Amino acid sequence: MMKLVAITAILALPLALSACDEINEWEAEIDAEQQAADLKKCNSQGFVTGTNAMATCMATISNERQAAQARAEASYQASEARKKAKKKTDISRVPASTRPTAESMGVDPGTANMTRCSDGALREDCSFAPLGY
Repeated sequence: MMKLVAITAILALPLALSACDEINEWEAEIDAEQQAADLKKCNSQGFVTGTNAMATCMATISNERQAAQARAEASYQASEARKKAKKKTDISRVPASTRPTAESMGVDPGTANMTRCSDGALREDCSFAPLGY
């Protein structure tokens, strides 16, 4: 059994490493696409490649992107915190010992699901009452 685990781990290692390579390639591709888009945007604003003004433009766009990502992350974290707080107040999560009971609400548990029928008697089902309702 131990040999099987060791063999499986050895065979899985190249697969895991190739997945890391694919992620690195994907990230590099995204970075190159963002840089090309940023360069195109700065060029369209009249900045010339290789100048300080172009470098400032590129840095500004990059900083704006990072700030937007930080805002999105903060918004997501706040949303998750609200969801977590809501779960804490959910009645199903309140211990049974602290939930309101029929008695604490002033309802007689013996008659809580009963209806006064046409003959004046309390029943769970009035279809058997003398007048049927």
